[in-house]
Amino acid sequence: MKYYIKEYGETAGDAHALPGCYLDHDFISAMGAAENFWHERNGWVCSWPITFTLVDDAGGESDWAVEMETAPSFNASRCKAAQAGEGDK
Repeated sequence: MKYYIKEYGETAGDAHALPGCYLDHDFISAMGAAENFWHERNGWVCSWPITFTLVDDAGGESDWAVEMETAPSFNASRCKAAQAGEGDK
């Protein structure tokens, strides 16, 4: 199984191979393509969702829109003590 991304100007000739662990089902392959794109091809700098075109061994193609879920977390630490009269804002 391979994948490419049409919206970035890629064609089937540019398709990237997926590791064997993602080949069970097209749904899993689409998620595998997203993970590969994120980690190996700078996918973290792109806008999501992204449509991945999967290419099977027979040359058949299917398009899969993949969204990225994020769970932001925030940490705060006080930089300096407030001066007298400033109060907490």
